[in-house]
Amino acid sequence: MSFTFTQEQTLLKDSVGSYLRDKYPFEERQRIVKSEAGYSSSHWKNMSDLGLMGAPFPEYLGGYGGGIYAGVATMIEFGRSLVVEPYLATVSFAGGLICAGNNEEFKASIIPEVVAGTQILAFAHEERGTRGNSLNIALTAEKKGDNFILNGEKLGVHAALIADKWVVTCRTSGKVGDEQGLSILLVDALAEGIVRTDFTNIDGFKSANVQFNNVCVSSSNLLSAQGEAASVLNEAFKSAITLLCAEAVGAMEVLLDATVQYSKDREQFDKPIGSFQSLKHSIVDMFIALESSTAVLMGTAALVEVGSCTDRDISILKAQIGEAGRYIGQQAVQVHGGMGMTDEVTIGYYLKRLLAIDAIFGNTDYHLRVLGAGQ
Repeated sequence: MSFTFTQEQTLLKDSVGSYLRDKYPFEERQRIVKSEAGYSSSHWKNMSDLGLMGAPFPEYLGGYGGGIYAGVATMIEFGRSLVVEPYLATVSFAGGLICAGNNEEFKASIIPEVVAGTQILAFAHEERGTRGNSLNIALTAEKKGDNFILNGEKLGVHAALIADKWVVTCRTSGKVGDEQGLSILLVDALAEGIVRTDFTNIDGFKSANVQFNNVCVSSSNLLSAQGEAASVLNEAFKSAITLLCAEAVGAMEVLLDATVQYSKDREQFDKPIGSFQSLKHSIVDMFIALESSTAVLMGTAALVEVGSCTDRDISILKAQIGEAGRYIGQQAVQVHGGMGMTDEVTIGYYLKRLLAIDAIFGNTDYHLRVLGAGQ
């Protein structure tokens, strides 16, 4: 079991970082955020050409077999540059679920298109009552002949505006909270009966609330056995949450670096503010929070890689990243003073993304409650 990147993974991370520093400066990111689509098709193609889409997928599906560590290496660099392209939604969330399921037809037809950068996917999962618990799904899929009729609502579907297809969690039987009866369907984004309300999150990412009104989907679009998707969803979430946390670590690295540099450049009473003891303590605490987060991230990735990651391991990771991200972000704003609250520096943008990451798949409080209940 390895807790570090291999030489190949390090080269991948360096190549991603080099591309983003050269082609994806903060000004370019802001231009993309303000565009109608909220992503850049040219950057998406370039990322595909770099092999990023195929890095985590197995070779028999056209990928490069890099596994979880290839995704972690990529997402750390994405976090450092606040990349808004739908990599997580397409590759990590929806693509990961397609790979985890048993629909071999979709694996063979869709994953190679994702690898080639010609297919964008969205993951429609969160609902008003989900609140971190993946079993709290109320959207119904009633069987009618060879089809399912979907009714319900999904919230905060990232990349819904630009996705070709959506991976949708639904309930084919049972009641909210039941493990049995949970299913996963692949739904065409232009299917009749879908009503989409688009909006921009606080972090600049484009998302949508989606209403399903008698949406008809073929039963052949099931990604796993009907009513038995809970275990598939649980396993896929372990990889997805790990990659989401890797993005947060990248963002935290930038916040720490920026704070250290500002403490050297900013002077008060003819001295750099970094020479003040209280500020030294704050920066050391930020450093410890980042190092702890990185260690937990790499350890969890190793567990995912060998298939021994538990739900508790994921809750430990998510809670650690949530607490550390909020602390580092708030300390960075505090050290920068009034400037930290303005759009003139990038600090606030990183804090907003960290807060958004904390809310996805259960926030810090939710995972601490999970850990507490397991004691």
